[in-house]
Amino acid sequence: GAEGLIPGTESSVPRQSFQEAALEKAKKLGFDMPIASVPLPSEGLIYSDEGLRGRKEVDIKPMTSQEENILMNPVFLKKNTVIDELIKSCLMDRRLDINSLILGDRDALLVGVRMTGYGHTMNAHFKCPECKSEQDDDVPFNDMPMTGLDLNKLDQVSPFTNAFRYTLPLSKKVVVWRFLTVGDEKRLSD
Repeated sequence: GAEGLIPGTESSVPRQSFQEAALEKAKKLGFDMPIASVPLPSEGLIYSDEGLRGRKEVDIKPMTSQEENILMNPVFLKKNTVIDELIKSCLMDRRLDINSLILGDRDALLVGVRMTGYGHTMNAHFKCPECKSEQDDDVPFNDMPMTGLDLNKLDQVSPFTNAFRYTLPLSKKVVVWRFLTVGDEKRLSD
């Protein structure tokens, strides 16, 4: 029924995200919609946000024609938000705020989204700047090493914060720095 649509009425049916509802419908119809789990280089160790705190991986759905449309959307292209909109569209957990992701985690999600849509390799054209020879080669994404955070080498201000201390070598003053987030990058480009 219409319960839950009228203010003041409660529905006993738990609400589902659009993605969850689509997956459930696809399963009922016999379609297998694979979900990819993308490891985060930060392992969630620098997020205070409950949605990302301690999260080692994020689930994404495969690219569809909807995501292809995002790639060609003139508004997103003009605003330079295509990548963020593409990732947001593929996230299974819609509560995640892409603006709070550090750039390395966003880039890992982008590679994951790219692999779901176009496969695990990319054909690239290389040109040597010195000898000018040219060559085509397949770049395998599966073999790309992912470097995570080594908190043993960083002086984190407190657990689950994006704040680190560093002592300047000459002045010996202590500065606090942090990794840029997607939101920081947007503010800097405006």
